[in-house]
Amino acid sequence: MGALAIAISTVALIYTTGKPRPKLEGDVESRQLRLADLGPLIGVDSGKGAEKSKRSEQKKGEKSVQPAGKVLPYDRFETDKWDVMDADVRFKGRRIEHGSSLPISDLSTHIILKNADLRLQPLKFGIAGGSIAANIHLEGDKKPMQGRADIQARRLKLKELMPDVELMQKTLGEMNWVTRNCAVAVTRWRRF
Repeated sequence: MGALAIAISTVALIYTTGKPRPKLEGDVESRQLRLADLGPLIGVDSGKGAEKSKRSEQKKGEKSVQPAGKVLPYDRFETDKWDVMDADVRFKGRRIEHGSSLPISDLSTHIILKNADLRLQPLKFGIAGGSIAANIHLEGDKKPMQGRADIQARRLKLKELMPDVELMQKTLGEMNWVTRNCAVAVTRWRRF
């Protein structure tokens, strides 16, 4: 995949083999992370591995529908390998970049993966001059995958959320919202 642009401050991980599954536990702290370099690992055609990934899909007869400039993969949401390992990892990232789009700052989350059941509790980050706090629960053992989210957004600056909209550049408006106990069946990521 080439070089990976991650400025790591602290890594303290323990991998334990055992039954019913191996487990990864610990803490990771990063000063800077570029999602373009991670793209092929999470299913997004970006960064240095994108062309290799696209050629591989074409050989298999698959066609890519990943929209340009999107963070989340648009392909089918495959969770069949989520049960090969459990995880209990805390991650902190000072700055996370995705091209020229909105950078994410001060991300922190507790990732808990147990028997294909994934929780990000809590997930917090800064974006567009404000902050988002969430609890995400994805049940990877269900078909289609079931998801549940509580999301709270505070003081998101409209002009930073929509930098390409000229009218928004003169506004001082902010956006706040709360979504509680939002449940969905997930088969594909949607365009964000």
